[in-house]
Amino acid sequence: MWGIVLIVVGGLVGLTVAGVAPWATLAGAASQQALSRVPGLVATAGPLGGCDQHKPTFLYGFAVLKSRLGDKMGDPLECEHSIHVGGDTRQLTTTGYAYYRRFPNEPAFTNGHDHWALITEGLVYWAGDVIDPPGTAVPEPASR
Repeated sequence: MWGIVLIVVGGLVGLTVAGVAPWATLAGAASQQALSRVPGLVATAGPLGGCDQHKPTFLYGFAVLKSRLGDKMGDPLECEHSIHVGGDTRQLTTTGYAYYRRFPNEPAFTNGHDHWALITEGLVYWAGDVIDPPGTAVPEPASR
């Protein structure tokens, strides 16, 4: 049997043809995060799975970044949430905000001027308005 199934999970829309992609049940699509993004749709600001809105925490890359930055990153004021249909996310903290850019796949934090990010080479720091680590970003010394 063939049919078209439209799935909405956390503001993202998945479209599949039943029988071709049998994983595309609501639970399966959500757990595998295998939704196709439909161009032109705006992601909602709902929380990602695993975070309690009443007691927000850092998860995944943001948790690793917090373990490296400590008090500079502050405490979460909200759950991480989608800010772009391309997969970018953000989480407001008491000292700034953490952000994740799907491409280049790097969690980062800024206080508005100073930036830190976890890249393949490790933790880097830069200052200014540029949100992605520039080629001049320097490795973060342990004492900073």
